[in-house]
Amino acid sequence: MVRPPAQAEEPEQPEVGDESVFYVSQKALLVVKLKLENGEEIDQTLLDSFAHPGEFPDEEILVPIDMSALDADFPPEEEELIDEDSRLDVERMVAKLGAKGTAEALIRAQKLFLENRTGESAAERPKPMTGKEWKEIWGNDGFEEGEEEEMSEDGLVEAGSEEEDDDGEEDDDAEGEPAAKKAKTG
Repeated sequence: MVRPPAQAEEPEQPEVGDESVFYVSQKALLVVKLKLENGEEIDQTLLDSFAHPGEFPDEEILVPIDMSALDADFPPEEEELIDEDSRLDVERMVAKLGAKGTAEALIRAQKLFLENRTGESAAERPKPMTGKEWKEIWGNDGFEEGEEEEMSEDGLVEAGSEEEDDDGEEDDDAEGEPAAKKAKTG
């Protein structure tokens, strides 16, 4: 079935071609920002939460950041900070920058993304998404078989609160909504 192109569909599909874009928890980023502003210590557990977007609950909001903000500290010719499984090497960042420096680098990456230095239109820019949307788009890359099952079991516990998640029902009714499903096939 061929649908006429709808502008509403385009913003729903994130551009994954830009390798410097990485998704992190909006909540964790806010906590880091507040701790830095208040001069509080940044603990390793908080920083470790930035390692893989696929580890967040389905309803967690993930926001894009521009990891090219770290090019001065981690030049592109060195080993990549983000591996093929979409895992950020937080340990390496902390070893080089310290906990506070790593937190500051993540905030710089968010600011750089928001600056839109490439001048992309709003429709072309990666958008915030839920953990569930991220997993649907990028698949379960990076999960071992057992981990994937654990995530599914965790999801079942939270699936009881489907009343809060109206998106699933709306996707069936609204033609412009199932962009994440299209991204899986293409």
